[in-house]
Amino acid sequence: MEARTSIEGNKATIELVGKITANALPDLEAAIDGMPVAIRDLDIVLADVDYVSSAGLRAFVRASKAIAGRGEEFRLVHPNDTVWEVLEITGFGDVFAVVR
Repeated sequence: MEARTSIEGNKATIELVGKITANALPDLEAAIDGMPVAIRDLDIVLADVDYVSSAGLRAFVRASKAIAGRGEEFRLVHPNDTVWEVLEITGFGDVFAVVR
């Protein structure tokens, strides 16, 4: 998995590419942990993600909690059909703000 982070003002975008598995978790967590404290909004772009494991879903929960502690917004953006199906089946599609 590859994680590309961009920051504009108080908004961060992490664009993920590949498979989000337990092996990829350190890279994703590093991208989340590397966000400046000033970040209030976080978008995680999933358009180029082929697969999300339960470890990836846990990372999304962790990221959501980090942003919620700052009082602002966390979004999963542009999940492809495969990822959207995982979000729907697990109920995470109702838990997170998802921009399709």
